Amino acid sequence: MAASSRSQNGGKGNSSPGGGDRTIDGGEKSLAIRVSKGRAAKTGPAGRELVRQVKAAVHRAGGAGAGKTKGMRLVGRGAGVGGGTSARSQRVTVKARVVAVPKSGGKAAVMRYLGYIEREGGAKDGGVSERFGADGPVEEARLDAFADNCAEDRHSFRLIVSPEKAAAMDLEQHTRELMQQMERDLGTRLEWVAAVHHDTDNPHVHILIRGVDEQGKDLVMNKDYISHGIRARAGELATRELGYRTDLDVYQSLQKNLHKPQWTGLDNELQREQAASSTSRLEFARTPTSPFARLKREMKLERLGVLRDHGLAEQVAPGRWRIADHARETLQAMTTESARAGLLRPHVDAEQAKGYSLPDKETLKETPVRGLVLDRGLANTLTGTEYLVVGGFDGRVHYATVGHYAERHLSTPAKVGDTVTLSVAIPTAAGSADRNVMKRLTNGVYDPDQHLAEVRGRGAAAIREGITPERYINAHVKRMESLATRGHVDALSDGKFRVPADLLQRLDADPALNRDRQGVVRVDVVVRGSLAANARIVAQSFMDGELEGVAVGQLRTRPALTRSQAAFLEALEARTDRLAELRLASRTSDGGVVLAPNFAAVLRERELADANTRLSSVYGQPVDLDAARRFQGTVAAIEQLPTGPHAVIVSDDTFALVPAKDGLERMTGRVVQVSLQRGVQIGQANFQQARLRFMAMETLTPTTDLGLGLDKR
Repeated sequence: MAASSRSQNGGKGNSSPGGGDRTIDGGEKSLAIRVSKGRAAKTGPAGRELVRQVKAAVHRAGGAGAGKTKGMRLVGRGAGVGGGTSARSQRVTVKARVVAVPKSGGKAAVMRYLGYIEREGGAKDGGVSERFGADGPVEEARLDAFADNCAEDRHSFRLIVSPEKAAAMDLEQHTRELMQQMERDLGTRLEWVAAVHHDTDNPHVHILIRGVDEQGKDLVMNKDYISHGIRARAGELATRELGYRTDLDVYQSLQKNLHKPQWTGLDNELQREQAASSTSRLEFARTPTSPFARLKREMKLERLGVLRDHGLAEQVAPGRWRIADHARETLQAMTTESARAGLLRPHVDAEQAKGYSLPDKETLKETPVRGLVLDRGLANTLTGTEYLVVGGFDGRVHYATVGHYAERHLSTPAKVGDTVTLSVAIPTAAGSADRNVMKRLTNGVYDPDQHLAEVRGRGAAAIREGITPERYINAHVKRMESLATRGHVDALSDGKFRVPADLLQRLDADPALNRDRQGVVRVDVVVRGSLAANARIVAQSFMDGELEGVAVGQLRTRPALTRSQAAFLEALEARTDRLAELRLASRTSDGGVVLAPNFAAVLRERELADANTRLSSVYGQPVDLDAARRFQGTVAAIEQLPTGPHAVIVSDDTFALVPAKDGLERMTGRVVQVSLQRGVQIGQANFQQARLRFMAMETLTPTTDLGLGLDKR
């Protein structure tokens, strides 16, 4: 993710996609063009086409490297720092990523990453990797405070620093010196936490840096500094410690990766030579006179032979080669596939499964996956994207990457041993901010000041805890400014916005805003913990819907079951026995199961009756939502019932139990109003899937933090 283009002076950018100064070099003269961000240029096809033509002219006139990125190279701290390194300098690989901090669950995301870098087996002695900072080890109290601060930042920086000769270096000291050098380059102190990992072929360091400067403003690093400058600085420090590389060092470095099915530094060199050639070919007709150059030529030819074996290079003529355009992407995909296969192989063997699958959004739309969580971890140590390994009830092991939004609706992420369903959720183009604005239009105009006064008048309970009214309104303003750049709303000179009545429909039809309409992978926890324990509950279970289907019969007749399938079948049999004990099911002569017509209503009634009896001594008289249909009160607590967490909503000496989903579990202490949809009854068999509508009251204006922006499809 590229660094943001916002500057340090109050957060206003000096270059933006729609505006800013562009300089065209044209011999003795230069022409400065300012592309307007005015509304007229955005509201119609003719205006947008004009902007496109001007930008294209800028790009053509600037030549290679001009256009969009030329001006952007000067944005952010560290511009122009860290030039090229000598061929004999020590090699250091640096992977860097700018990661946006989630608006909700930010601390949890940071703590998961910090937990990963302090992983078991990462230390030299096989113990836990010790987290450290500028002045020594970071104890738990400081780490917790660091995570709290990170959660308030807009973004953070994640680095992986891997010197080629890391085993010969003091990596902790190297990291501190690198961070000190970065502070000098960026002109600010940095807050960071790091840990060294020794459990791979090459020791390396993971570093997490807060995305703010010493004054608390957003820290924006220059794009080139992130891509090249940090690596150059790390190489300088490693060279200072170890000295320049010898011919033998260079040879060993190249030889180490010569036959690996991954993209290597030698591949990069070959690709650059091919791009620089007038024929777009690699020429090896001449034999160099230098012994080392001859050796390197032979190694390049050997590497090209390896690439040819993978179908990624060809010899077009004697002494003339060409590397395929897609070679890098193919090798990177092969590396990822190899890593996943290595991760999944032990699970496939333990499950005694026939194989594994890598379900994506398209396949999950057609066929959701249900099974037991066998493993989870970080799929990408820079972005924080995680993976889940699921032992499917279909007999296969499934690997899926899950982002932050996959479990945003859950109070806690899925854990190993839980039963989950992997499916796809479709994000809506319009968000809660858009709907809030539409409710507050006066003659088609949204006034942020009026909205701010309204929020202040409702008091602290009007918005999520920890968010100030000013920050809340600023989020709405930023959303309107974003939509203004796309021509959906008009930004007025007095800070207000003219909003069309059909804004929500416009957003649904906008391809740019709907670029994620293919959806995101969604994780739903069906059962937390043991399947065997869930089979005994006096409440509805997901297994009830499976008993009268074909699942039980199919599992019984299969000659060999995976471990997850066997656990599922055992739980289904136990569930049948439990319902028979409760006289809510019976077995047929052919081994089938017949459920009582009213079994779901009876189970739900018993579950609520037990909970109401237990809670009435604390909260008063329980309310029957079937009869009341609507209830308003304060979320006093979250109770764990057999079917999942329920919110205890209290009003005076009465209370109601409502399934705590769609963000309600995070509303403890807030006043909410809950309405059952027309026709929905608490005793219905599909109550767990019944949609409850959380009305916008004094404290509950639905936001993306409530997870209401995702409709399960």
